[in-house]
Amino acid sequence: MGSEDKVKASHFYNDIVELNQQDKLKVMWIEKIKKLRSVMDEWSRKNGNLSIGSTEGRQWGKDWDRFLKLKELFEFHRPNFIKKKHMVEMNEIYKRYNG
Repeated sequence: MGSEDKVKASHFYNDIVELNQQDKLKVMWIEKIKKLRSVMDEWSRKNGNLSIGSTEGRQWGKDWDRFLKLKELFEFHRPNFIKKKHMVEMNEIYKRYNG
């Protein structure tokens, strides 16, 4: 593995850790999950006056449940288990709440 293939990340104690490809993918997906969570939280704060029974409220509830399942998938399974359909689904949810 050449030096151009390595990714360096700083951790709490300023130690430098080289990440392998699996670790890079996991970090990438954790960052995407954090960003999606942030967007959904912001949307819910802005739309806190919506009824949970409204169309948007029901959609948010379904998307929140799916977000939790995707988060679990990305956190507890190997990155190569993540399929294209999961990526597309995350993108669709993100677009719905980032607009």
